Parts: sequence; C-alpha cells; structure tokens
Amino acid sequence: MSDVDDASWADGEVAGHSTHSLTADLVDFGIARGKVVDLIANDEGDHALELLGQLARWPDSTRHLEDNVWLYELSGRLQQQAGDSESALESYARGFALEPRHRTLVEAYADLLFEMNRFEEGLRVVQQLLLHHKRDLPPVELAGIYRRLGASYEALRHFPKARTAYEKALEQDQADQLALTGLLRVVSEVAEPTEVIRVRQKLVRSLREPAQRSIALLALGDDWRNEFNDSGRALDVYEQALQEDPQNRAALQRIARVGTEVGDWRRVSRAYFTLAELSEDMSEKADWIVRASVVARDELWEADKALNGFRAALKLDPSRLDAFKAVTSLLVDGQKWEDLEQAYLQVITDNVQRGATNDRVLSVLWQKLGDLYRLHLDREKDAVFAYSQAADRLPDNMGLHAAVVNLAEVNVDHLDKAVHHLREMMRLSDDDGPLLERLGKVYMRQKAFDRALCVYRALAYVGMPLDEKAKGFVDRFDTAMFRPIETKLTPSVLKQFIYHEEMDNDLSMLFGALKAGLDEWTGEDKAKYGLKRKDRVKVDEPLAFNNIYRSIGQSLGWETLPELWHKPDQSGLINGALVPEGLIAGQELLGSGREEFMAFIIAKQLFLFLPPFYLASIRPPTDLKIFLQLAAIHVRPDIQPGNLDKGSESALKAIKKRVRGKDFEQMKKAIDHLSSRQPDIERWVDVVEDCANRVGLLFADDLKVCKEYLDAEAQTLGSRTADQRMASILSYAVSDKFMDLRERLGLAVAS
Repeated sequence: MSDVDDASWADGEVAGHSTHSLTADLVDFGIARGKVVDLIANDEGDHALELLGQLARWPDSTRHLEDNVWLYELSGRLQQQAGDSESALESYARGFALEPRHRTLVEAYADLLFEMNRFEEGLRVVQQLLLHHKRDLPPVELAGIYRRLGASYEALRHFPKARTAYEKALEQDQADQLALTGLLRVVSEVAEPTEVIRVRQKLVRSLREPAQRSIALLALGDDWRNEFNDSGRALDVYEQALQEDPQNRAALQRIARVGTEVGDWRRVSRAYFTLAELSEDMSEKADWIVRASVVARDELWEADKALNGFRAALKLDPSRLDAFKAVTSLLVDGQKWEDLEQAYLQVITDNVQRGATNDRVLSVLWQKLGDLYRLHLDREKDAVFAYSQAADRLPDNMGLHAAVVNLAEVNVDHLDKAVHHLREMMRLSDDDGPLLERLGKVYMRQKAFDRALCVYRALAYVGMPLDEKAKGFVDRFDTAMFRPIETKLTPSVLKQFIYHEEMDNDLSMLFGALKAGLDEWTGEDKAKYGLKRKDRVKVDEPLAFNNIYRSIGQSLGWETLPELWHKPDQSGLINGALVPEGLIAGQELLGSGREEFMAFIIAKQLFLFLPPFYLASIRPPTDLKIFLQLAAIHVRPDIQPGNLDKGSESALKAIKKRVRGKDFEQMKKAIDHLSSRQPDIERWVDVVEDCANRVGLLFADDLKVCKEYLDAEAQTLGSRTADQRMASILSYAVSDKFMDLRERLGLAVAS
C-alpha cells in the first residue's frame, strides 16, 4: 500500500480520486465510508484498501467505536482477499482489541488464526465469541464453534479438552459428522477401547450414505478384531459393512482374511467368489476364483464346485498352471481320462491363441498329454504327435526326442518322425554310434536303402560292429571304381548341398574378385618346379587319371580345365600357383593311382581352383588378411594406405590395375558388408576346405579314401589336424544334405 501524505488530503486527491477537505472528512466519517463502499461496488478494492489505510493512520480516538470496528473488519477482509494474511491479522487484532464482542470481526479473526495454525491465539478469540454470543447462536453454528475449539485443542495435543469440545459440538448437533470423526480421533488417543467402539457406533448411526456407513463399519470391525481379539464379532460387522455397500472390496478381503483365521470357510469361499465377480481384470479375476476353488476343494470337500472353478480360472487366464495342475489332479483322482485329454487340449489351445506362449510350459503340457495317450488311452499315434510337439518346443531336450523315437522307430507309420528326432538326438549327443545304428535300422524299415548305406558305411568306418545283414549290405556296394556324375553341379546346387552352413559369402565374393587382380601377382614361374614344355600333361590322352579329371571338371562346370603338369617326385596333386594357372601331379598318381583316390584329390583341387577359393588354397590366412586390407584401400578412397611394405605396395598396384568393372563392383559390395563386422578369415579357410572335402567325398564315395588322402596331403589349408578334418567329413557323410544330393544326382542305390 503506498503512503499518501497529508498534503494529498489537503489537495483533495487520493489515488486519482477527488476527496473533500480533510476537515470535512473528519467531521463526517460517513462521507469516507460512503467513498469506500462506492469503490468496492465499482470493483476497485485496491483503491478502497488504500483509502482505508489513510483513515487508519488517524488515531482511533478520532472515530466512533462503531466506525473503528467497521474500518478494521473491512480492512482485514480486503487484505485477506489480496493475499496479505499478516496485514489482515493485524487489522483484525486492532478491531478485536477495541471491541471483542463484535461477532463478525471475531469470527473472521478466529478463522484466520486457525488457518495460520496459531491455535492458542485462536482459542482465546473463540472463547470471547462464546462468552458474548453463546446464547444468541443457533445450535448448528454453535456446534461449529465447539468443533473448531476441538480441532485447535487436538492440534495442540490437549486431547481431554479436545474431547470435551467435540462432545459439546455433538450436544448442539448430533449429526455433525466432522465432530464425530474428531471425537473418534481423540478418544482413540486417550480413552479405553470400549469408548472407541461406542463413538464408532455413534458415527455409523450419524452417516446417511450407505458407502460412508460401510467404511465406518469396516473400521468398527477392525476395532473388534484388533482391540478386543473378537474375530467372530468382527466378521459380523464386516458382513454389515458389505450389506451397506456390496462393492466394498476391503470388506470382502477382511472377511476372507479373518474367516481363514477362524476357519469360517463358507464365508471365505463366498468372499473370494464375490471379489472375482467385482474384478474387471481377467488375471485378477482368475486369481480370486483359484483361491475360492482351493477352499472349495481342500476345506469344503466340494470337488465338483472346485473343478468348475479351476476350469473357469483357466479360461480367464490360460497361463495359470496352478489351476491347470489342480484340474488335472482332480480328473486323475476320478480317472476321467477323456476329460483330462480335453483339459490338456483346451489349455494348450488357449495359450497358443493368446499369443503369449511359453515354450517350456507348452512343452510340459504336450509331454503330459503324450503320457496320457500312451499310458491310459492306448493311442500311440496321438502320443507320437504329442511328444513331437513337446520336443519341437524344447529342441535341446534329449529326453523329449527320445520319447518320440522310442515309439516311432518301431511303427512304420511314424518312421519319418523317428528319423527327425534321431537326428536331433545326434545333434545333442557326443556319442553318435548307437544313435547312428538306430538311424540305419529306421532307414532300412523305410526302404531308404541309400540312406541306410551311408549310415552303415559311417559306422563301419568308425569301427562299430555291424550285424550280418548290415555288413553284407555295405560290402555289396563297396567298389573301388569311379562313378561319373552326369548332372552338373551348378552354383545353386553347390550352395544348397555342398556349402557349409557357416560359409561367409561376403569373404567368398571378395576373394573371388581379388583373384582377377592377384592371380598373376601370386603366380610362380614353372622354372621354380623345374617344369618344361615336355612336362605338360595332355589331358586328352586315354589315361585313367585324365578320364577322371575331365569327368569331374565337366561336372563342376569347367569349360576349360586348368593346365596339368607332371612332376615325377610330387606327392599327390597340388595347385602350383603357376602363370598361367595350373595343377601339378606326381608320377605315382598319374601312373597307377586308384580311381577313388584320384577322384577325391581331383574333385577337391578343382573345387579349390574356383575363383572364390583360389587364393585360400595357395596363400596362408595371414596373407589373406593383408589382401582384405588392400581391397578396402582400393574401393574406399577415405582409407589411407599408411606405410606399406614393398610386397603390399606391389600387390596393391596389381589390384588397382586389374580389378575393374564387375570385379570392382563385387569387391566394393563385399567390403561394404564386411565393414560392419570383424570377419573370421581362419574360420572361412576351414569352411572352404570342408566344402572341398565334401566334393571329394561325393566323387570318391569312400570314407577310408578320404582319410588316407588327408593323412598324406601335400598342400594343406588352415591348422586343423587330419582327424579334425575327417570328423567334419564324417558328419557330412551321414547328413540329410549329402543323402539328398546323392538322390538328386542319381547316385543313390536302389536296394
């Protein structure tokens, strides 16, 4: 509030409003009051408050008592409206000091003191109000004053005085619920439990709304239980609360909890079912039904009611395995096998339809259903199907696959299931021998004779004894003769049936493009091997080696076969990295080598001669890593070559000179793919060799020949031992890929 000095009065201006002279205003205070009233009527409260402030500067003795009370009461009210509580409190206090009997001012003063938590001062003011106006106040207002006194004493923790005040309020107005609630609070602090009960009962009677009475009864029941340990009476009161408000879940939960403590199972069951009806969440609803059904089953001995309840819970929440176990237990006890089957099928279907499937849960359900079919319903076909479903959900569970195989391998209608799950067991087992033997027998029952032959030959190779029938079968098809393959092994066939599952196609694409730039750079002069023109082998000559060389080359799609050179002391067949490219064969191989042996060597080397694998067959992985870096430099201008050694600089020049056009685009695509990960070149080299050995096996058709060659191989790839390489060949020899390829190429035996 801005101060206006005396001169402003003399000049007749206050806050922009004309006034009469000071003398005139003092002579007739009514004129000033009128101005204030007009300002308030015109919604100019700030100006009115400013004018009141100027008036208040003059001593109280210059005004009549009535005018002073009016001045300070109105100032306080306007200051409160302006949010200035401290100034309002000061105004009320000045008015109260002059006239403590003015009801409106005293009530406003008391309300503000209580609002500001100045309870002791508020109590003195209210006492004055009661002293002067108690007989004049209507009962409801007088009850409100006593209630305010009670709240003040309660805040000051003067509980006995607060209790007296609340009780006086109730004497004036028995329906004053705020006074009853306050009385209940203070009685709980200072009185005996019986008095608390009495006050609560009185509060209940005073409430008009059923929902409010229900809440009050709930608290009353808690008192009976907690203060008097009277659970029976508490249950009755909780029931009354529920009658007042059937939607009161807290009352239902109290009934269930206390009923469980005292063994009143009928009430507990009813409470749980009612909670289920009230719940809107399906999972929560199912939970209450399960609880009710457990009570019905275990305490009330109502098996049918419990069974229906558990089934209802399962429909609401198919993931409730506790409910399902309860259903199955009840049905097993009653030996209701068909009903049990339907229960299993229903819960499986519900889980799948919900989409929130848990493979472990579904696997257990299918397994239990399989047990039911096998042990009680004598339906073997359905048991095989159920066990298969269980195994498919948990493919790394050996026992589930075994359950399928044990039934399927002896039934001609299920042999395909036996094959599938035997292969899954082999994937999980460290000892394939017994499983391979079982697989061979299943193939024989299927009349899949070539597949059985592949399995039995693998068993014979690892030294596992064969029965007479199997041994005779293997011996009958054991021949050292090379069998040509008329069908070409196209790139798509190689990719589908020969390529390893871990083949890194990006590396293959990269090194296939790099060959165009590095085949001459990596090439050796024939003089290194002491080769002369006369040592070149004429592959058209009718030699056994040449015939096999041409036949395999044609099968692999070679239009022009690599040059072939004869070096008498060379062991086996190697890629000489010559310029032009060529293979070098020793005298022993060219002269009198066995056909199967020659077939393996030729097939492997011609596969490795393909552009994607050429560099892998002649250079170690350390060089291949350098070639990868040089390729990246060639296609990525942002990569700085750094300090390259002379050999790397020379190789980079060769790449830049010769890798162009399609080869460049192929290389760039591969580098783009590889830039986001760290390629494993050592593993890629091993995979490439595994693929080459697979081709060798395909043409040689003899595992012993494969092992013999690997043991004496003159030009090896990677760092694996011959046994490690052979283990990979053996795994492929009994794989579906190999068997499918034999059938596709017409190599499969008929019987």
